[in-house]
Amino acid sequence: LLLLIYKALLLLFSLFYQIFKLMPNHAILKEKGGVIILYSDAIHEATRFIQKRFPKPIDTAIVLGSGLGPLADLIEDPVILDYHEIPHFPTSTIEGHEGKMYLGTLGDKTILAMKGRVHYYEGYDMKEVTFPIRVLALLKVKQLILTNACGGIDDSLSPGDIAYLTDH
Repeated sequence: LLLLIYKALLLLFSLFYQIFKLMPNHAILKEKGGVIILYSDAIHEATRFIQKRFPKPIDTAIVLGSGLGPLADLIEDPVILDYHEIPHFPTSTIEGHEGKMYLGTLGDKTILAMKGRVHYYEGYDMKEVTFPIRVLALLKVKQLILTNACGGIDDSLSPGDIAYLTDH
């Protein structure tokens, strides 16, 4: 009977392994040392980490592009998280992208400001590039503002000009 149970468990384990191997690549965030981390699990783990340190609902999240990092310094009594602390959170290799998340209030609004982000051209895949935004969605952020440095799109723009992009 024990041998039969053992064989059944081996068969079941083998079946689960085959299912994981057949999963689409986008479902897996990392595979290291035989351990598979599902993308959705990684998003939930990062979200729980942030919520433990800042349990308030977030009204607005702002992803601050190059040169706009000082705006995060306006947040009152911020909880500051280094991206390295947040499980599975990608960290930028670009100079000027500090890699910190500021959570606090600005006026009567609860704000999350991201000082820096990762880019596809840094060698990250699109799962990693979009990971922080998926975490913001799971945090139930009500409003998201994305900023970037896009001066190269038009010669008539100067540093500091505001441009409204309707597509990318």
